[in-house]
Amino acid sequence: MEPSASGERICPKCGALMAQISYRDLFVDRCTACQGLWFDWNENMRLRGDPVAGELDTGNPNVGVMLDAIEGVLCPACHVRMDVLGVPEQTHVRFDCCPKCFGVFFDAGEFLEYQHETLLDWLRGLLVRLGN
Repeated sequence: MEPSASGERICPKCGALMAQISYRDLFVDRCTACQGLWFDWNENMRLRGDPVAGELDTGNPNVGVMLDAIEGVLCPACHVRMDVLGVPEQTHVRFDCCPKCFGVFFDAGEFLEYQHETLLDWLRGLLVRLGN
């Protein structure tokens, strides 16, 4: 998908415009259609421990699961092909990451899952680390 003529970001999954949302000292982009979230470099890590930041993820997780199957999407910031990555301690959480600008895109519902690591997630991560 091509960038918009006005310089606004385009959702890498559904092609709709993304709107900036101000949260604390950050500006996060949320798709106006599918509600996926774009975080510039390290913003998702800065918000991971914030108990209220999960409220940014307002989308329908069922839509997110459907769109998660789309791979090979372009970064909404620099327009290179993004990689699909996972969180070792949360094997069910996958997101798209730009290898150039290191921004990340979470489909609807994924950031909320990423935000709330459960005891089971922690145990899985421990088993993965012990297995290495």
